[in-house]
Amino acid sequence: MGGMGGMGRTGGMGRMGRMGRMEKDERSRIGLCADCLHARTIESSRGSVFYLCLRAEHDPAYKKYPALPVRSCAGYEPKGSGV
Repeated sequence: MGGMGGMGRTGGMGRMGRMGRMEKDERSRIGLCADCLHARTIESSRGSVFYLCLRAEHDPAYKKYPALPVRSCAGYEPKGSGV
């Protein structure tokens, strides 16, 4: 009750909360490629965005442009994993 100065449910969320939600939305649409070390985004001249799997360059088990969302991948490594 009172004391919140009119702040609603999201009133104190701040920038990190919004970014986290955007990243979560992207992850649900794209899957593992959204934050995979081996994925690169390619934008066409018409503005379409595709995810290129760099593992496909050396291993035919991986598709160059996998169908999204990718829910499981043996080659997935999160960015910043230090590997």
